[in-house]
Amino acid sequence: MAESATSHEASPGSSAPAPASAGPARAPHTNPLLLYGLVGIAMALWAFNYPVAKFAYREIDGLTLGTLRVVVAALCLVPIYPFYRRRRPLRRPLRRRDYWILAWLGVFVALNQVLFIYGLSYTTVGHSAVILAIGPVNILLLAVVVGLERLTLNKVVGVLLAFMFMVNLAGAILLAPALAAFLIRTPRKHN
Repeated sequence: MAESATSHEASPGSSAPAPASAGPARAPHTNPLLLYGLVGIAMALWAFNYPVAKFAYREIDGLTLGTLRVVVAALCLVPIYPFYRRRRPLRRPLRRRDYWILAWLGVFVALNQVLFIYGLSYTTVGHSAVILAIGPVNILLLAVVVGLERLTLNKVVGVLLAFMFMVNLAGAILLAPALAAFLIRTPRKHN
């Protein structure tokens, strides 16, 4: 029978997987096209988050909208969880302390969404997208200052590319209606 992917015991001369301490674990999906495609979809959905939230805020108050976003996300993810757990079981059973941590995380995620909606009500979609796109830059700089990360060329280029992509995508979303109106306007008659 095939050996489990989580087993780290190997007999001498076998081709079993190396122990976790021997190096970084490989991702379950190594297809770069799939990976970058999913990242691109996530970024596009993230960018559309701003205009949709701004539009929804006109109809629903911030507390309700923020809570609704968390509840809908939970309703989408809860049915997926059992399938995911069968494929990747927990390393150890959850303890009472773990449930408290998860409860607090839920509170802060909901609070994050409510504050996001309220903050969006005070600014434009483009400005809020740029502010959020600066987040990875700030996180990298803070991690370097506290000594959790080393500043490498790859990290700087990655953060700058993510920032530029987000700003360009947000700009394209904002400029699309103006460009469409410009292109379909009726020409003036010249006398």
